[in-house]
Amino acid sequence: VVPLEIAFEEFLAGEPVTARNGILSIVAYFPEQLLRIAIWGHVMVAVARLAGFRLLRNTWRPLSSRTIAEFWNRYFYYFKELLVHVYFYPTYMRCFKSRPRLRLAFATFMAAGVGNFFLHFLMENHRIAQLGLVEALVRSQTYAFYCTVLAGGIIVSQLRSRRQNADAGWMRGRVLPSFGVALFFCFLSFFDGPQRNMSLQRHFEFLIKVFGAI
Repeated sequence: VVPLEIAFEEFLAGEPVTARNGILSIVAYFPEQLLRIAIWGHVMVAVARLAGFRLLRNTWRPLSSRTIAEFWNRYFYYFKELLVHVYFYPTYMRCFKSRPRLRLAFATFMAAGVGNFFLHFLMENHRIAQLGLVEALVRSQTYAFYCTVLAGGIIVSQLRSRRQNADAGWMRGRVLPSFGVALFFCFLSFFDGPQRNMSLQRHFEFLIKVFGAI
């Protein structure tokens, strides 16, 4: 399978990208990203546990998640906790106290959307010095789209959360919901890929070229 970065660079260079290579590159990037986060997080947790701190695991069975919100909680736990404490709780305690659903949705958007984007934008602050503030923001448009769709998915997942139907069965109650969640994050991870500093238009052009060739 051609790595996503190479497939995207070939597309940008005007070289032909087949539907098979393009789709497999997108699909393979998602578990690769999961493994990278899990390995890095488990190493840090293992070191902390050797030092005597009984930390929770950073990544814990994300592919068994049946909702988008559950996946986000299992995928990168400590990053999620950072966003919750810095952005979610302050917003939740101050805004829309008389409208609980709007209160939850807005606080989630400020954490998973605005806070997520702002933190990653500051992590690449060298681009501001190189390109200027406006150009650096323009080149972050793809990640801004990623954060917006992620926050929207989590909000819908939270607002639609309901008790599991005991009669749903193994396939309808566990496999299909987990597959749908994995499919959502597999598509979304493309916009958080190695070429996320390229414009959003070029990302959609790549998707149209790949899926349009089927």
